[in-house]
Amino acid sequence: MSSKTSKIASLEAALLDTESSSLNPLADLVSLAQKSASDEAAAETTHRAIWSLYRVFATLLQRGILYGTGADKGKKEVRLWLYDRLDEFMALLAKLLSSEEPGLQVGANHANTFKQAG
Repeated sequence: MSSKTSKIASLEAALLDTESSSLNPLADLVSLAQKSASDEAAAETTHRAIWSLYRVFATLLQRGILYGTGADKGKKEVRLWLYDRLDEFMALLAKLLSSEEPGLQVGANHANTFKQAG
């Protein structure tokens, strides 16, 4: 397992940990996905990162964190920050749809269904 693959797994585990309240690793995971997508030789890393992000956002949605309600100012700020990360993820998926790597096109297309379901 490469160091980037290990990093992806570590960030995802931290984000899916129900004991942890920190969502900060999400920014690192999005950044890692964006950087690997810019490197044609890193298709496997990019693929792992987009599916990891898909699982994280699906879990946040399921937990009511992503589209939750509430008037609490802190929760609203967190949701706005999450929306920004989701937008970055969606922009990455849109970019990958035109990738020369067929595996990334398919992965991006399937992961893009997340936004439609949300």
